[in-house]
Formats: sequence, C-alpha cells, structure tokens
Amino acid sequence: LQICSFHEARAPLLYVNEHSDGAGHRLKNIMEGIAISVRFGLNFGGALPVGTLVTEHGHNFREILDVFYGPGAGDELVARSRDVL
Repeated sequence: LQICSFHEARAPLLYVNEHSDGAGHRLKNIMEGIAISVRFGLNFGGALPVGTLVTEHGHNFREILDVFYGPGAGDELVARSRDVL
C-alpha cells in the first residue's frame, strides 16, 4: 500500500483482520496495525476483509476510511480478499 509503506519495499508486510462490528473498532485495529508497523520495521499491508462493507450501524466502512485518511484510502487500507499471497 502506497500510504502505508514506511520502510524498504522488501520489508515484511503486516496484515490485520477487519472486524465485523462498528467502524470505531475496525478503525482502531487499522490504526494499531499502522503503529506496530512503523515501530517494528514493517510495512502495513492493510486489513483483511470480513465480507461486509457495512458496519453494524449501517455505514460503508470504506467511505469512512476515505473521510478519515483521504480519498482512495478505503481501497488501499482494506484488501479486496483475504487471499494476499
């Protein structure tokens, strides 16, 4: 992910699971993944999707990420599938 490349391209990638509940818990998990990546010399690969874009409150989580991190962030921060290899 361009916005999460903190180290050399050959640095290991860290992925986190996207949660299936509210936007706050999902966002917190991504923020913690980014912080851990920066601290331990990793690049953040993004969140692995749980299958639903909609939070338990009825909001599209990708759109929330676009507002929080900027346009296109939702597409970069959440993988298209859980198969990342």
